[in-house]
Amino acid sequence: MAKKIGVDIGKDTIKIALVRDGKKPGLLWHHSYKIPEGMFQGELMIDHETLKASIFDVLLQHKIKSGSISCVVNDSQSTYDSFVYDGVKKKDIKTMLELELNQKVSGDLTDYEISHYLSSMKKGTVKGIVSSSRTELVDDLVKVFESKKYKLNVIDHPMNAFMKSLKAWGGNRMSTTSYVVLNIGVNTTQVYVINSLELMTNRVIGIGSRDLDFQISGTLNCTMDEAREIKESGFHKAAESGVKIQTVIDSTFSSMFMEVEQMIDDCKEQGKLTDLHGVYMMGNGSKITGIETLLKDVFGVKVQYLGPTDFNLPYTRDIQECLIAAGACIGRRK
Repeated sequence: MAKKIGVDIGKDTIKIALVRDGKKPGLLWHHSYKIPEGMFQGELMIDHETLKASIFDVLLQHKIKSGSISCVVNDSQSTYDSFVYDGVKKKDIKTMLELELNQKVSGDLTDYEISHYLSSMKKGTVKGIVSSSRTELVDDLVKVFESKKYKLNVIDHPMNAFMKSLKAWGGNRMSTTSYVVLNIGVNTTQVYVINSLELMTNRVIGIGSRDLDFQISGTLNCTMDEAREIKESGFHKAAESGVKIQTVIDSTFSSMFMEVEQMIDDCKEQGKLTDLHGVYMMGNGSKITGIETLLKDVFGVKVQYLGPTDFNLPYTRDIQECLIAAGACIGRRK
């Protein structure tokens, strides 16, 4: 079975995983580290060489001297979605997808690379997955991973990579119930509504943990660095100043969670979902003090961190950190 390297480049951390791919994929190793300063300016990757050196240094330190790389970048302008067409010929699918994507992508569709995968074609119904990635981002990644020893093989979408990890390693509870997964990043939150390992709907919402920094900074009249320290310390300084921190958290995330609630209601109306059994959190913002309380108030179900007991994996330290990097290595995009 082939060993593959998965790299998940976030705005705050880089996660790397080594996976044995095959019918029964195995997670062999994973590692995460804080991304070097100055790598990005907004969505633009501006220092390819430093980013490249940091990733290759980690691989060499762990004696991974060559291999095929599957890469994921959390890019708010990329898209990922499922599609179902009735009575459409296979040769017409690409045209149909391009018409739909024209309504979803930011800017001109010619600025994106489009890929799709057909999961089934039965009785005139076509089902599959379509994703788009900015051509500029693809070109950046080619520069970053240009090497004689390592080969960039796949550029995957975070949601696709996560679903592949879930299908490969999700435990019994993940396989038989319906739930929401919130991957709360620095700038955005990825939302998955899942029923028995099938993705019912998904969305990227432009709210992340950095928005809370802005709220704290404005409320306490402090710098962004001070706001981040207050957040990471569990808000003790804010409490001492008399600020009701739960109010600050609510004002930052309430609109996003209401949007997620609407996604769930839509799934129920469409017959995709009956009951919601829980909410799972992962990502940079999932450990924010007080966010669990807000989620329980909004959804009225059990809320928990996505953790080792939710997956059939022997190597489970900090499992949620590597799920997307590992999933990018699994099989084909599906």
